[in-house]
Amino acid sequence: MYLILPLFGVKLFSTKNFNIFLQNAVLGYVQHFAYAALYFYAKETTQKERQLRMPQEEKLEIEQQKIQKELENALLKQQEFNARKDKLQLEYPFLRAQINPHFLHNTLNVLFSKALNYSPELADNILKLSRIMRYSIESLEYDGGKVPIQKELEHLQTLFGIHSMRFGDSKTIHYNIKGEAGGQMLPPLLL
Repeated sequence: MYLILPLFGVKLFSTKNFNIFLQNAVLGYVQHFAYAALYFYAKETTQKERQLRMPQEEKLEIEQQKIQKELENALLKQQEFNARKDKLQLEYPFLRAQINPHFLHNTLNVLFSKALNYSPELADNILKLSRIMRYSIESLEYDGGKVPIQKELEHLQTLFGIHSMRFGDSKTIHYNIKGEAGGQMLPPLLL
């Protein structure tokens, strides 16, 4: 190369002294070898560092995922606890609401049995009041929140019976039905 390239006009060195040329060539070789060795060492070091960092990063990522799952589980448990708490808070008033009507209904039955001996008319009205209470409780349990019109009309007639005892002959209720009542539905206690 050092002999052929100068024939084409490419000068690699400026002196014709071979010793200086040899000295510059060896120095250039050592210098480039040092650069190459330094590059190789830096490249190897960064690759090893990356390889060492990867397991640490993977461990860190696994730890973060584990913490995230524990947090999600804690949130789900909190939601479940809140749902149970809400359910209990709803059940308590519901049970209280059931106890009060049953207590009243049982009390009316006791009064009916006692009043039957003294006044059949009073006992009959207590029985009607008991039927009204039972209808008001049972009507809430119908599907879709609606009852047949026929049931509502029976309830209305029972209510008229109680009012006729209350007002006697001083007030008169005229009751007429127009149209077909069968097969029709409406919300309970509407009439």
